[in-house]
Amino acid sequence: MEFLIIQTAFIGDVALAVFFANELKQNFPYCKIHFISTEIGCEVLRCFKFIDNPIIFSKRNKHKGLKGINELANYLNNTKYNYIFSLHRSFRTAILVNKIKAEQKIGFNKNSLSFLLNKRIKYNKFIHEIERNKQFLSAFATINKNFDYLKCVEKNIYDFNFATNVVDTSFQKPVLIAPCSVWETKQWDKDYFVELTNMLKQNGEDVYLIGGKEDIETCNYIAKKSKSHNLSGQTSIPQVLELVCKSKLVITNDSAPTHFASLFNIPTITIYGATSPKFGFTPLAEGSVFIEDKDLFCHPCSVHGDKKCPRKTLECMKNITPKIVYEKYLSLS
Repeated sequence: MEFLIIQTAFIGDVALAVFFANELKQNFPYCKIHFISTEIGCEVLRCFKFIDNPIIFSKRNKHKGLKGINELANYLNNTKYNYIFSLHRSFRTAILVNKIKAEQKIGFNKNSLSFLLNKRIKYNKFIHEIERNKQFLSAFATINKNFDYLKCVEKNIYDFNFATNVVDTSFQKPVLIAPCSVWETKQWDKDYFVELTNMLKQNGEDVYLIGGKEDIETCNYIAKKSKSHNLSGQTSIPQVLELVCKSKLVITNDSAPTHFASLFNIPTITIYGATSPKFGFTPLAEGSVFIEDKDLFCHPCSVHGDKKCPRKTLECMKNITPKIVYEKYLSLS
C-alpha cells in the first residue's frame, strides 16, 4: 500500500505527525509511507527509517503559487496512492490534495475545502495533537491504536559523532535548554533563563543551550551570563535530535523541542505563556511537567502564540519565576 501524509506546518507539528507515521508502519509493515513537508520538516522526517519518502513542498520558493503546486502534483501523480492523510488544514494544502490522485483522501472537517475529501474527521482542539491525528486510523476497520515512543533516530555517522563529541555523557547526561520561540508571547524572559541556568549549575547539572541561527543572540546572552554551553546555530536538525536523545531533561517554551523530547521519551519542563496545554500540545514523555499561570484572567490569549502581548504586559510569562521552574525541576530529580 502507498500512503501519503501531508503536514507542512511548524516543525513541532511535523514531529508530532511522526507518531502517526510510526503507527501506520506498525500496522502496515509492508506499506510505503510518503510524507510531504517543508524543507526543515523533511530534515526531521529523514531521521526516521519508517518514513520511506520525505517529499519537500517548497511552498514559498519552488512550489509557490498555483504553478508550483501543479508542478508538485504532477510529480506526485507518478505514484498511485491508496490513501492521502491531510493533517494540515491550510487552503494551500487543500489545493494540492485536490490535484493529487488517490483512492481515498482523508482530512479534518476543519480543513479548507474539506467537502472535496472522501472522509472528514471531526477536529477536536481540546485533545492532544497525536490523539487528533490518531483519529485518521478510523479509515481502517482493525487497527492498533496504541502509540510507541521512538527509540532512536536513523543516524548518519557525522551527526552521531557530533553529538558524542560535544556532550560527554560518560560522566552525566546534560540538561538541554531551548530558550527561544518564533512567537514573542511564547518566549520566557532571557534573564529568567540565566537565573534558572545558574540554579541548575549550582545543583551540579551540565547545561547546554540549543536553538537555530536566529536564536544565537539570545543564547549568547544567556550563555555569557551563566557560563553555560551554547550550541545555538551550530546544529542541524538530526544533531539536535541526537542531543535530545542523550539528555536527561529538556526545558523549553511551548515550542518544537517539547515534541522532539516526546518522540524519545525524554522528560520535559514546558513553560506556557500566551498558549495553553489544553489545546493539545503538551509534552508526552514520562515524568514531564508543564507550567502556566492559570489564575491570570487573560490566559490563554492565543492557540499558537503571537508577536505581541495584547495587553503589552506579558504577565503570563513574567509571573512564572525561575524559582517556580526550579522547584518543578527538583520534583523530577
